[in-house]
Amino acid sequence: MADTLRRSRRLLRRGRMAAVLVVLTVGVWQGVAGASATSSASARVEYRNQDCGLRTGNKKIGTVKFERSGNTVKVNFRLTKGRPDTTYLIVLYAVPDSGCEVGLPVDFLVTDAQGKGHVGGKVDLMGNPKKFFASAFDGDVYNDSLIVNLP
Repeated sequence: MADTLRRSRRLLRRGRMAAVLVVLTVGVWQGVAGASATSSASARVEYRNQDCGLRTGNKKIGTVKFERSGNTVKVNFRLTKGRPDTTYLIVLYAVPDSGCEVGLPVDFLVTDAQGKGHVGGKVDLMGNPKKFFASAFDGDVYNDSLIVNLP
């Protein structure tokens, strides 16, 4: 009887250990999967918005799609009502870490005779910012997108 009781306790302990290992393995796997998850968001680009991504109510001249995977942010910037035949520098800003002070250049966008154009690029980040906006600078003024959250 005592042997049966000891064997039952041993099996119960082994079962608990197996359950703990399964829980830990699932938890680690979810952490790894979450770390590489991709998040995305889109925002409007406002004409002559120079308010660091805050809404001004100015007319919409384009859109930006942001996609984040780890510490890389892809930016797809599209102007539909920009200045015709103009070259814009597209810049990505992290908020609030840099505000409007320091941005990371993405690429140049050149509009056609109708003021339309698009460009895509990616930027590798330092740190772990979560909020972003992008801006199209034409050498005279900035045209900011609204702020997006990319966890």
